[in-house]
Amino acid sequence: MGCNFSDNASTVSTHAPCPLCARLATLQAREDSWHVTCPHCFRFTLDAYLLDLFDSARQRMDVRILDLLPRLSDAARRTAAEGGQLNLTGENWRAAIRAAASPDK
Repeated sequence: MGCNFSDNASTVSTHAPCPLCARLATLQAREDSWHVTCPHCFRFTLDAYLLDLFDSARQRMDVRILDLLPRLSDAARRTAAEGGQLNLTGENWRAAIRAAASPDK
């Protein structure tokens, strides 16, 4: 995706592929996270680490990560439908996948 903006930029906005579903989305850099507005995944945030991780996985065709992205997209849509916003970080993204896969959700 190549969205490399300086970390000290207060707000930078760009149109680029959604980090979760690869559809055209608006990504806005704010403080320490990216705010994404996607027609498929709706609204969610992710940190710079995950943006780089998912971008790198697409470039390398790393199916271990790419196969998990649809579940994160589902989690983002479900959270938005419940009135919330999914906030993904390097520390919680795998837990969000497990929560999305649990039968009680």
